[in-house]
Formats: sequence, structure tokens, C-alpha cells
Amino acid sequence: MANKSIGMTQVRRIIQLKADGQSKLKISKLLHLHRATLDNYLSRIEASGKSYEELLLLKDEQLVSLAYTAPVPVQTDEWLEELKKQFPYYSQELTRTGVTSPFRNGPCGTLPMNSCK
Repeated sequence: MANKSIGMTQVRRIIQLKADGQSKLKISKLLHLHRATLDNYLSRIEASGKSYEELLLLKDEQLVSLAYTAPVPVQTDEWLEELKKQFPYYSQELTRTGVTSPFRNGPCGTLPMNSCK
């Protein structure tokens, strides 16, 4: 299950394996963690700016504040913002006569698509 909480022992094991140069794939397989869960904890840990060796020397209380904080916000890409600006244009184009839309013409030819039984 993605994004489940893991114990401090596993957090320390993740740090140790990364310090040893193991890949995310190998760590997720060894610890039986979903990749999203592993990525979540690694992004929090790496956001501290400390090396893996320094992290291993921290006490549990200090490591808890790093590993169990809110996830690092994802930066939006410029291309995504540009795409969002284009949505009104595409929406308008889909209303033109002769333009086929999979959303307007569902499997039964009606809106919404879930109305077909």
C-alpha cells in the first residue's frame, strides 16, 4: 500500500542502504515497501541537506522530525502551467460542429458516459 507509515527501524535501514549506494528499486524490494512510500520518505530525508552518514548519527527524536514531517511540496513545471492556459481554447474547440469528443459522445451517445446501462 502506497504512503503507509513505516517504523523508525525501517527509516534507519533506508538511510543505511542509501549510504551503501543501493538503488531505490533494490531498497523497496529488500524492505518490502512500495516505491511511492520509499520516495516519500527519501524526499523528506534528503530535504534536510545532511549526508546519509550524518543522518545515521542522529538520535531518534531528531530523525523523527525529518522523516515524519509533511511531504516536500512538488514544484509545478512550466509546461504544465502552459498546458493549463490552453484548456479554455480546447474546450471551446470541442464545442464546434464536426469535432468529435469522447466525453460528449459516450458509448451511448449521451452525457454523462456513466448513464449507459
